[in-house]
Amino acid sequence: MAAAKKTAQKKPSSTPSSGISVRALAIRRSVEALTPDFVAWFNQDGDDTAAALAVLGEVATVAGVLVDAGYETTALAFEADPLLDAADAVMAEEPDDEQASFTLTALRIYIEFLEETGRWAGSDEALGDVQAMLFMGAQDRMGGFTFDLPELSEEAELAGLAGTELVRSAEAILAWLGTGTPIGPGERPLPVDHGGMVQAAGSGHAEAIWNALLELELVAVDADTAAPAPAAQTFLSGGTEDRLVEVRGLASLAMVELVEESPSELENREVAESITVGVLSLATSAEPLAVEQVLDRADSEAEDADVAGFVQQTLESLQTLGLLRMDGHVVMEPFAVRALAEAFSGDYA
Repeated sequence: MAAAKKTAQKKPSSTPSSGISVRALAIRRSVEALTPDFVAWFNQDGDDTAAALAVLGEVATVAGVLVDAGYETTALAFEADPLLDAADAVMAEEPDDEQASFTLTALRIYIEFLEETGRWAGSDEALGDVQAMLFMGAQDRMGGFTFDLPELSEEAELAGLAGTELVRSAEAILAWLGTGTPIGPGERPLPVDHGGMVQAAGSGHAEAIWNALLELELVAVDADTAAPAPAAQTFLSGGTEDRLVEVRGLASLAMVELVEESPSELENREVAESITVGVLSLATSAEPLAVEQVLDRADSEAEDADVAGFVQQTLESLQTLGLLRMDGHVVMEPFAVRALAEAFSGDYA
């Protein structure tokens, strides 16, 4: 179980103000019967029983609303849409978004518990649907994905970004361009000597970095030639504030390139992108996903394994570029969080 789950907000579970139905009471008791095993699982890497009980209490409340709405279910298997409807009803009673978001966090932790301990009694397809819903539901119900911004000085953010493979490769591409390099045709023209650019960049993501440089207008295109634009000097050696704007912009656009523009024949591309951004949102929070959750899903034979594979590939690319860590949990580097927020707060709101 992910150690970060110990930080789940300790919030009293919601309780109905006017009694509880027999059906709701029965499923609440089914959820509560799992308490000893859930607390033990939750506390594997620490001791926060109060938080574990708060999570389980919130799940019991949602499950009670679910059965009261007429859905047949158990404490060990759910269908995505009815579960989200029930979660919606519970969240609507909360006084603010922060407390409401706890409902989705609690459900995500509980589903992870069922999966990891082999208790999930539904189909693999239903499990994948529920897990996707918990990301996309957060997007739809909470007004967009949220990104927890760290307290970081401009100097620290710039130093962190400047030391990444992403920025080093961009600097190398700008140096390689010299006074001008021939480019091919198209709206996003590539250097004719594509291999030379890749070699100069020293990165398998040279094309994504190149496209980000174009979008940021750090590369100027004139007819059939590309050269560093005047703004490139600020990117390379400007003052802290001005250089940070350019460097953060590069990181932001590179993330967009990898998530939204990378070549893929994935049928459910839009879903994959939303889930990826959801994972990245969690990667800025106190409850990031465990790496094994992503890898296990991508390696499975479930119907959504191709989507999980896309998510895994994107995360690994961001790790290679130095923007993300995957050492046990999927965690954004603190210096890359503002770039992430700039990349996706608007498009996914």
